[in-house]
Amino acid sequence: MNFFEDDTSTKSKIIGAIIAIIIMFILEPFLIFWISYFGGWLAKLMIGSHLIKGLNLLHIAIELNQIPLLAGTLGWIGAFFHNIINSNNNK
Repeated sequence: MNFFEDDTSTKSKIIGAIIAIIIMFILEPFLIFWISYFGGWLAKLMIGSHLIKGLNLLHIAIELNQIPLLAGTLGWIGAFFHNIINSNNNK
């Protein structure tokens, strides 16, 4: 019995992990933008006029059809600030 893996299996795992990380960095921002865009589209349909009025109170002038793009952009930017470290402080 051989308990040690051969070099090709180890190398293919490392290459696979590197490719998975690269795909994740490319695919994740794309998905986050479009999911946020979809949420903005739903908000436009349901509460769009109220969002426009609220943003006008803050002196942010956008049109109703710009809500999905704003939501997608803010979701994409916000994805860079999420915390990926989960600390469990059960004592």
